[in-house]
Amino acid sequence: MFTIFTIPKSFTNQHINIIQKNAINSWKKLIPQPEIILIGDDPGIAETARELEVKHIPGVQCNKYGTPLLDHAFCLARQNAKYNTLAFINADIITLPNFTNILKHLPQKEYLILGERYDLDQTELIAFNDNDWDKKMWQNLQTRGKKHPPEGSDYFIFDKNSFQNIPSFAVGRVGWDNWMIYHAKKEGIITIDASPVATIIHQNHDYSHHVKGQKDKRDPETQINVKLTRQDGFCFLDETEWLITERGMKKRWFPKKAKIKRKFRGYLKKIKKIL
Repeated sequence: MFTIFTIPKSFTNQHINIIQKNAINSWKKLIPQPEIILIGDDPGIAETARELEVKHIPGVQCNKYGTPLLDHAFCLARQNAKYNTLAFINADIITLPNFTNILKHLPQKEYLILGERYDLDQTELIAFNDNDWDKKMWQNLQTRGKKHPPEGSDYFIFDKNSFQNIPSFAVGRVGWDNWMIYHAKKEGIITIDASPVATIIHQNHDYSHHVKGQKDKRDPETQINVKLTRQDGFCFLDETEWLITERGMKKRWFPKKAKIKRKFRGYLKKIKKIL
């Protein structure tokens, strides 16, 4: 058994309300059914927790912009979770039933499990009472979905006793997900990519919750996160050391190769600008 926790945005925006309820309801369909915790005090979180019959933990610390801080949210999850296996999932992420395949491959040592996502436009509530809802979602992915690059990660599975010294990152801003992978590798925690066996879907949305109303490198919260990341380091999904496949765990022999390729592409871009 495991606990999923998330830090939703306000439910006042109609589209955000739809996609967050889609996400939470998809988690409720997982077998074995996880404990689900919504963390935060934004409008609609407590009411949605009651409506969907999941746990709500208020009182998360926020920065001066009102954005929840990741370190305190993780602390609240550890203190209140029923189970030792924790899964942080972004509140706009739908999990297909194969997500729990991951639970068959939890190592004995400390671990960090993550995976790629599909991006999909989703504007309506999903009919989860339809027994074929997941098959229909998969068909939608084949026609309208797009695989997201390895730069960003939307879920992390780890042991409750891990990651107790996370910096005060702003939730929903860049950098902290890359820090998680880097920190795990630095601390000797096994990093595992579960993409081949677990399907997750990011429901596309706008970024009106950012200070500037859109993704922007000059966004003050983004700058703070980047600064915190640079104090330590960052890695991407394709730099993890292991893969979970249908046949079991498989070693990724050259995880540094991805970083080298990325740096090389960056140099080429700079050269093209000069030329």
